[in-house]
Amino acid sequence: SYLSSNGADTLAQSTSGPATTYSLLDLEGRAYEVPEQWSLNAGSLLEVIGYEDTAAHSGYPTITVARVTVQNLNLPSRVDSDGDLLADAWEMLNFGSLARSTYDEDTSGYSMLHEFLAQTDPGDTSDAPLGGPVELTLTSLGATPLPPSSLRFHAQWWTGYEDQILVQVWSSADLMNFTNTGSAAEALGGGFYRADIATSGNSGFYQMRVALRP
Repeated sequence: SYLSSNGADTLAQSTSGPATTYSLLDLEGRAYEVPEQWSLNAGSLLEVIGYEDTAAHSGYPTITVARVTVQNLNLPSRVDSDGDLLADAWEMLNFGSLARSTYDEDTSGYSMLHEFLAQTDPGDTSDAPLGGPVELTLTSLGATPLPPSSLRFHAQWWTGYEDQILVQVWSSADLMNFTNTGSAAEALGGGFYRADIATSGNSGFYQMRVALRP
């Protein structure tokens, strides 16, 4: 089975037979806690042995765990299929779904994005990033013409976590459909980014976006 959490329960999705999600309980009837020293990544495969003789918990059928063994450790992935700057694997590990935004889950004052980049627990106010909350967004955006037919784009990002992001330039002819130009902005240090894009003299619209570094 694969484990996930919805913040209150430890959930296991079966990998054999009908797809079923179970709530795992310990012998005291509490949510089962995976030992922290296991350092499991989302998608790790576990074998769960226990008993299905207890009542449903939080709307899920339950298993009282007798033994859990690790079958396969999944390497962490930074794939972000919904483009919210939160890796899918991290969202599934902490919430069991991708239906999350960058708002403050644990009311600690830190955004979900800040918690992800710092790898802290978004559901625990005592586990927060070092330093105070910061604005994790591009600022000071602008473009300067470069003769004969190029534009130099520039932007600034908070100086922390620069090693985890890419700044990209996207273009559109109609402000409706944007495509990645394929040019990642150059990190100049101090949170400053710059990208030179050839326009071939054509008019268009441009955006600078942040993406997770693979």
